[in-house]
Amino acid sequence: MELFRVSSRAFAMDVTGEGARIAGGRWNPSGRPALYTAEHPSLAMLEILAHLDRSCAPPDLQLATITLPGSCTIYSPSLDDLPSDWQARPAPMTTVRFGKKWLDDGVASILKVPSVMTPNGMGWNFILNPLHPELAGKVTVSLLDWPLDSRVLP
Repeated sequence: MELFRVSSRAFAMDVTGEGARIAGGRWNPSGRPALYTAEHPSLAMLEILAHLDRSCAPPDLQLATITLPGSCTIYSPSLDDLPSDWQARPAPMTTVRFGKKWLDDGVASILKVPSVMTPNGMGWNFILNPLHPELAGKVTVSLLDWPLDSRVLP
């Protein structure tokens, strides 16, 4: 299975979930590592663009292709199983608690959730639990420079 994320060169190889551990995210509380990825490179770029403005856009963006073992378990809740406010901005505590429960249960190494950036179920994010035995030491990363097109974030 291949998944994607876009980040600055300094963090492109990091698959530890350290950034999300420090800051927390929509699907994890601070203090718990998680690695946010997308099903397609363009969605990965869209996800990072949501958090940037031109004045602070890293000049050294890279696309990380993350290859996972084929035997990974994926928890894919239906839209009805997600908190009713899962798309709210900023991310609500209901989604953080949902993700924490998934991390605590440890049943699946991957959580498949719809992207807030696309209409319901038209784009998928995959949250990885880097501490799960299915993933620990079994993830590979390849990088590709992906400079931000000058037409984006004018």
